[in-house]
Order: sequence, then C-alpha cells, then structure tokens
Amino acid sequence: MVDERLAAALTAWGLAHLPCTRLAGDVSRRRYYRLAGPELAAHGGTAVGMVTPLEELHKMHDWVAVGRYLASHGVPVPEVYRRDDPLAVMLVQDVGDTLLTLVHDPAAADAWYRVCLADLARIERAATREPADASPAHGRDLSEERIRWELRRFRKVVAGVLRDLSDAELALWKEGEDALVAALRGGPQAWMHRDLHARNLLVRHGRLWWVDFQDAMLGPWLYDVASLLFDPYAALPESRREALREDYLALPGRVHRDLGGRAVEAAWWTVATQRLVHCVACYVWVWEHDGKDTYLPYLNAAVRELRAAMGRAPAAGPLARVMAPRWDGLLERWSCDAVAR
Repeated sequence: MVDERLAAALTAWGLAHLPCTRLAGDVSRRRYYRLAGPELAAHGGTAVGMVTPLEELHKMHDWVAVGRYLASHGVPVPEVYRRDDPLAVMLVQDVGDTLLTLVHDPAAADAWYRVCLADLARIERAATREPADASPAHGRDLSEERIRWELRRFRKVVAGVLRDLSDAELALWKEGEDALVAALRGGPQAWMHRDLHARNLLVRHGRLWWVDFQDAMLGPWLYDVASLLFDPYAALPESRREALREDYLALPGRVHRDLGGRAVEAAWWTVATQRLVHCVACYVWVWEHDGKDTYLPYLNAAVRELRAAMGRAPAAGPLARVMAPRWDGLLERWSCDAVAR
C-alpha cells in the first residue's frame, strides 16, 4: 500500500498512475518507494519516493542541503527531482540496490572503499577552509550530551540488563565516560557523515553513491573511517581493515597530517569504541523494544570488535573493566542462536 502522503504528492505531480514498490529501509523512520514508468525516461525510467515523518521535516531540509554540499565537492549523491515540503515528500534519483556489502569480491570491494575514503578526505580537507554556514554539518558537532547519552544507553540497555552495576562499577563507568568525553571532544576534529557504513554506500554506473547523510556534523577525526572499517554489516577482516586505514592515513590531502604514531592510535581506538558502543546498543534496543531481530546477525562481529577496541583505547579502560564479566553473557542472551532458543 502506497503511503497516503506520497500518493498525494504523486497526484499533484501527475504521476499517481505509476507502479510503486515499497523498498526495505534501515532503522530510519523514513519510507522509500521505487516508481517506474515512461514518464521517468529522462531519469533512467525509475525514481525513488522518499517520505519523511512530518515531525522530522528539518531532516529532509538537511538531507537536501548536505547533499547539495557533497555534490559540489564531487561526491555522488541522489539528485532531487521533485519536492513537496508540506507533505515532506521528495522524488529522488534511483541509485539502485547494490549496497557495498553486496560487492563480494574483496579486491573490487576494497577499490570502492578507497574511493569512499578519498572522497571523505577531500570533504574533510575542504571543510577546514569553509564558513560555518557552508552546510548544516558545519554548524553543529558531536556534543558532550550526545556522547554521554550513547554511553549511558549502552550501560542501561546492555551492561545493566546483564547484571546490575554495583556502586563501584557505577563509579568506574562514570570515570570511563568522563575520559571518553574528554578524549573525543578534546582531540582532533573533522567533518563527518556520522553514519558512514557499507549499507549507506551504493554502487551504480561505475560510481559510489552516498546516502543517509542528513545527520552530518563536525566531530572526532577518524570517526567516519572507523565507522566504515569497523562496520559490523561488512565485518572486514583485520588485515583488510588495517590496510585500508593505512591507505587513508597515507593520502596526501588528508586532514591532521601533523599527527602520527601514538596520537593516531589513541584517536583510532577511542572513536572505534564510541561507534561500536552505539552499534551494539542499537542492535539490542531494536530487538528488546521493537521485537525485530534484523540486526542480531551483526551483533557477534560488533561485540568482538568493541571488546578489542575497549581494550586498546586508553580512555575506555574503566568501561572495559566493567564489561569484563559481562561479555560472554551478552552473546549468550542476544546472539541469533540465543534468541532463536
């Protein structure tokens, strides 16, 4: 069944008769539909209707503005064909269904990862020279409030559910939370997509298309690189992840070229910890509160990498100590096999 707001917009655009197929979404509340017909011949014969919750209209505006910014710097993003703000509906370019996760040949996939990292490095560099109004991303950052919210959600949804935290553990958690906030906020900063992973990258017509970029902001340098290379959806082997990271660090046009050695390692494991805390808590929350096991197949990879990252991020030491007696219980409770039982 077609969303009623999309149907109203299509009627106004004279496209209500076109066949319309609902597309699978992620955790986003937006809904997507593929339309096809000769009226779209100028656009390859298909287009995608994107329906945003009315209360999130500002995010649709940000999607348009950030997309325009990325396109101006040579990053492929879907073009907007039609837009109805009162209905929060857009008709945008169809960039296909070939997620980067569906590129199974490692050499071919890694070539696309390098394209993405080069595009990211170019945007990061450009953003250092641009004013705060260059895009919505330039005027906001990963706030202390958001960092603490993500860490506390993990504590409440994951750690605390497995075993109540003692007073001593709560104090340890607070110590680790403070240390991570200081490291993330006080370290080198950069432009970031904020949700850069292999299911937000699509391969079509020889180009790598970025999507879901409306939450872009400024934040800890290397966060996007870690988000991409520690992505549980892709579960890259460590050897490939490290090679790709080194390719990014060797780019002549990247930001923070003055940093190296221990500073890079500390930043790397710190952002990896924060990103994976966010992933694990999200996967568990969606199962516990929505009853959807969509993300549980990726939990093992996320937990494995988070455990390793916490052990290597200096600021995350207190959190690692709190989680030490809980790691095995996490998978015993929420792995796909455990849920199936």
